[in-house]
Amino acid sequence: MIKHQKSRGFSLIELMVVVGVIGILMVITIPTFSALQRRARLNSTTEEFAQVVRSRRERAISTGRTYVFDFNIANNTYRILSPFDTLTFNITGTVGGHTYIGRGTATGMPPEGFNIGPAVDFPPNDELEMDFRGGATRGVLYLTNDRDTYAIGVGSLGKVRVYRFAAGTWQ
Repeated sequence: MIKHQKSRGFSLIELMVVVGVIGILMVITIPTFSALQRRARLNSTTEEFAQVVRSRRERAISTGRTYVFDFNIANNTYRILSPFDTLTFNITGTVGGHTYIGRGTATGMPPEGFNIGPAVDFPPNDELEMDFRGGATRGVLYLTNDRDTYAIGVGSLGKVRVYRFAAGTWQ
């Protein structure tokens, strides 16, 4: 009498079906994850720059000095000029960020904007000045990664706000 033992484990067909389902799920989710990651990098860079502006405003008030942000669109850099020194920074975002100064495909402008420049909108000479009383040059700096666009708006009293261009409006 021959006893047939029940096999334990999975057949090759079952394993191939599972691998196929996992592959389909990855094809669907990886582009979505990449877009979320790009947006998060741009958001992080924007918030970081907004915080730099806020801290320089506080320093201008505490030291009684004026600080000037000078933007170089071609090199994707900005300089902070002060009576003490000049600091130069790159706007690149985090690793793989591809963030640069520019408006991208966004139209219109946030409340602080004048709609003069394509990337830097601080009249008359595209410099943001933070004075010793806390006031500032009113205007906007735009940051983009070619898909999403953010704007850092600075009011004349030095208030800094971050906007995101979504669904055709600045939010």
